[in-house]
Amino acid sequence: MPRIHPADEEASFDLAITEQKAKTLRPCDRVFLLLLALLLLGFGIAIFVLPQESFSEQENRALQTMPALSRKTLTDNTFSTDIADFYADQFPARSTFVGIKTLSELSLLRMENNGVLVGKNGYLVKRLEYGEDGYENIRANVDAVADFRRVMAAREIPVTLAIAPRGIDVLTAYLPDHYDTTRAEAAWELTQDATTEAGISPVIFTEELRRSAKVGTEVWFRTDHHWTPRGAYLAYFMLGKTLGYTPLPFDSLTAETVDAPFYGTTYSSAGMAWAPADVLTFYHAPNEERFLCEIVDTGKSFRGFYDRSYLEGKDKYGALIGGNNGHVRITDTQDPDKPTLLLIKDSFAHAAVPYLAQHYQLEILDLRYWRGSAVALAEETGADHVLILAGLDSLASAKTLALLRFGT
Repeated sequence: MPRIHPADEEASFDLAITEQKAKTLRPCDRVFLLLLALLLLGFGIAIFVLPQESFSEQENRALQTMPALSRKTLTDNTFSTDIADFYADQFPARSTFVGIKTLSELSLLRMENNGVLVGKNGYLVKRLEYGEDGYENIRANVDAVADFRRVMAAREIPVTLAIAPRGIDVLTAYLPDHYDTTRAEAAWELTQDATTEAGISPVIFTEELRRSAKVGTEVWFRTDHHWTPRGAYLAYFMLGKTLGYTPLPFDSLTAETVDAPFYGTTYSSAGMAWAPADVLTFYHAPNEERFLCEIVDTGKSFRGFYDRSYLEGKDKYGALIGGNNGHVRITDTQDPDKPTLLLIKDSFAHAAVPYLAQHYQLEILDLRYWRGSAVALAEETGADHVLILAGLDSLASAKTLALLRFGT
């Protein structure tokens, strides 16, 4: 039997002692583990004890509340999905942790959080880049407009397509240094190809808005994805050449600054609670009270173009023509013989409506919420022209205008 060297025997004994010490927790380790367990237990209990929030004002979205447990929700896997969303949305001090996450992203000099770029001069800009689905949506929407134009041409009603840009297209002077917009611009290249193939010459506002933004004109909100009413005026001015009206001079309008801070959709996505608010300004034409705004969906109506009840909440942009609705009618009660414009739009058109109403009786449709026949409505109301005004992001995000194929 081999003899163990004394030095080896001592080393083996020291190793055994070390392993035994490692198995014994120090008091500070025990305290740390206890505090950690209490913290996790406390958060777990707080999720169920604290009142549940159904809506996040900061993020401007609905939050997942406790889902119902049933045989159906268990078998179709909706319960497991909803319960995961519930824990994420109802986590105690959630907004604080979102802010900490945002600060950590910015501390790494990424200048971006949740797809929002931190631009210069307080601008928060959505980083909008699309995959194959977005490109397919653009083609489907452009093809739908081409089909619609052919149907309307048979009725001798002209159709104009106008495409609003995105913040990332207009605010190039305020983007982070060296930010590459090549992927964002790809959507415009595809749109140009698609409209050219379809024989459509859309009205594009990008260059004029970009030039104005560069010299400091407030044409785009800092915390929202829309142009401002000032930016919408530029679009209205440019549309005059195509639609055939003489625009109102800008100095004939009276500015009203809304006495309440405005935080838009980009702010909601960014998770930057410290970002400064926007200032919302309405521009009024003379005799605005002669216009009647009717929300056909609900029967609600008001004089002028602004539903001021929205100014009490977060979505102050909704004050423009009463927010998103399927069918809105705006009538000049003192000039019933004005030509009629059928305006098919997304929310970008809202800020332009007070200007367009100076020249037209307006029938306004949002195909996201309206499922009737635009052709039938044009005939019923005696429309003299159809304007389709939507943002490029709307064209890339969904096949909304493809609904024009139906009901014709």
